[in-house]
Amino acid sequence: MLIRNTSGRDLGWVARVAYPGGRVVTAWLEGVPQGTFSGSGGTLTYRSGPDLAGGSSVALRFHIEYADSRPASCAVSGSACSDG
Repeated sequence: MLIRNTSGRDLGWVARVAYPGGRVVTAWLEGVPQGTFSGSGGTLTYRSGPDLAGGSSVALRFHIEYADSRPASCAVSGSACSDG
């Protein structure tokens, strides 16, 4: 999952991805300082570590077991995720 900051300023963010019936195993960011994650009832919540610089992006990776390949819901800081 690619987290993009399209604004011109640094921002913190929170990603929530729900896979009902799944079990969150782990989550991590690629190549940047880590934030924190929690998993409950198949829902992953990941809070950014340092703010994401304006105009940049970071890859959020996670492993969830016993779940469909597509999430039931996905949002970053309250905005729905997109496939694009």
